[in-house]
Amino acid sequence: MLYDLRHSRLDNLDILLVNTSGKKIMLMSNAGGNMAVTNVTVVFEQLLGPPPDKDPIWSWQTHHFGPSNYGEPVETQLPAASPGPYSTNLFDIVGDNPNGIWALYIYDDNAGATGILLGSWRLEFTFQ
Repeated sequence: MLYDLRHSRLDNLDILLVNTSGKKIMLMSNAGGNMAVTNVTVVFEQLLGPPPDKDPIWSWQTHHFGPSNYGEPVETQLPAASPGPYSTNLFDIVGDNPNGIWALYIYDDNAGATGILLGSWRLEFTFQ
């Protein structure tokens, strides 16, 4: 879950989650249209549909999406992150130990755009 994401062009962002065992999940890449967003909360859940490829994600709202990796070619390497391939399946981390250090990489692949994760990010687990 990302809180208070702000960016001048959301589809420039690549958002990668790496778990404690090193599994890499691309949460969102090249999605959400080319409009600016303010105060957006994004929740990622596997059983939901992906974010819109070209349509905008609206400001001042909470959005629930499944992971996505749009673009040709799909992202396979983000600066400072370990190389891909990157999965878009949150179920890949089922059964892994959730204790330890997790990493979130947010990369803007267009130097002319600006943005900030003004809030924070959080993980929530459901154990069965």
